Amino acid sequence: MGLVVAVLGGVLVPLYWLTLAPHATWANLGSDSGELIAVAVVRGVPHPTGYPTYLLLLHLLELLPLPIPSTAPALRYGLLSVLSATATAIGIALAVLRLPPATPPLARPLLLGIAILTALSYATTALVWSQAVIVEVYSLHTLWVVLLIMLLPQPPRWWHGLVIGLALGHHHTSLLLILVWGAVQLARRTPIAVWLRVLAGTLGGLLVYGLLPLRAASVPPINWGNAATWEGFWWLVQARYFHGFVQLPSLSAALERLHALGLLGLNQFGVLLGLAGYGSVRGGRLPAWGLGLPAFVTLQISFTLIYTSTDWQVHLLPVWVVVAIWVGWGAVGLLHALAQHAPQSARWLAAGGAMVWFGVLLLGASQTLPQVDGRRDTRAIAFADAVWAAAPAGAIIYTSSDQDIFALWYGHYALAARPDVAVVAEPLMVYAWYRQALREQYAWLHVPDGADDSRAWAQWLAELRSLNPHAPHCRALLDAAQVLQCRAGTEHPNHAEHAGG
Repeated sequence: MGLVVAVLGGVLVPLYWLTLAPHATWANLGSDSGELIAVAVVRGVPHPTGYPTYLLLLHLLELLPLPIPSTAPALRYGLLSVLSATATAIGIALAVLRLPPATPPLARPLLLGIAILTALSYATTALVWSQAVIVEVYSLHTLWVVLLIMLLPQPPRWWHGLVIGLALGHHHTSLLLILVWGAVQLARRTPIAVWLRVLAGTLGGLLVYGLLPLRAASVPPINWGNAATWEGFWWLVQARYFHGFVQLPSLSAALERLHALGLLGLNQFGVLLGLAGYGSVRGGRLPAWGLGLPAFVTLQISFTLIYTSTDWQVHLLPVWVVVAIWVGWGAVGLLHALAQHAPQSARWLAAGGAMVWFGVLLLGASQTLPQVDGRRDTRAIAFADAVWAAAPAGAIIYTSSDQDIFALWYGHYALAARPDVAVVAEPLMVYAWYRQALREQYAWLHVPDGADDSRAWAQWLAELRSLNPHAPHCRALLDAAQVLQCRAGTEHPNHAEHAGG
């Protein structure tokens, strides 16, 4: 285990760190990064489900004496993605080594080599690498997934419940693997007393959700749902904001998504997918994995079919974890078969195969690096800087999409840029908690009262403009030529038009 940790940590941590985005980014499906960084800086509450486990770990990172300037908070908080993705790769290597050995067993150095190559192949796929170098929640999610996979064949303990609770405190789709874990324990006829101890551990892990009302009570500028109230807390943790994305697809849409999924898997793993198929069969030597992992993959893929967000690909990362484990098991099985049928040449063939695998891995990584390198994308920070440069004093800046909202939140809250202006997220105006957050953040801004949830956000915006007739009203534009379009207030005749790019 020590060698696996040393090799993978020594390779992946520097690799990910050198490609880590230094600011909020729009690359790698990472538009949420601006919000998450800003939330960490102001001790706020992010979009549903609040991700309390993630927030807690970000806070622990702040306690480390790292030589990272305050002007680049993405580097500090991105370290959690770096470490999580690396730890996931280590977990995959350990899972490859955990499958009961065939008879006669292979030499330990060969097994270690396969485990390390498998983990590196996973870690350098574009989807995994892309999430490891931005401030996002998905790399940590894969870490909980691999931990739960490692627990599947083990007799349950109370601390297994703690892992379950913390996983649920991070991402709700962990429930898919937890259901598989529960089915495995039912098949084992686990005693009631053991279930009660696991339940106690789970409740202990779920206490992390207490972080949300604590943060909300401090009235931070980013305070989704206002979890200080029971109604707001429940709205946040059940992710009601995203319920509209869950839809049963038509048969044609499902087939199209499955086709895209297959092409994506082939693009990421290439010929290794053949080994994965063989490895999934070999996993049957340990029933908890042989039956549990295919069930989990089926559930996870089913979720990607009904979740219609534009970033649906990131929800395949747990599937990638399982596929990588199967690849390792398949490689071990192939090598064992080779050793049985050609014992004299098996060692040389294994060495040659490992060299080819490593060469293909290096070639693939060199091609993937420019696609996922977080340092190369400066669009979000450049957009925010251009908006600040173009905005007149005391302006109200209206934003309408994740890209412009979160990029400006990053600059406004994480970097303390332009404290004289107000940034208004138009889609959130329908929520009373958001209007209250605007009142708390901008004492000079007149925000409409009332709690009429039936009004469209355009109506709330019209009232906001009428209540602030003297302020310049500006709309952020995701346009390289013009990032801001302003209409002057009655007391600002010199600010009729402002644009920057």
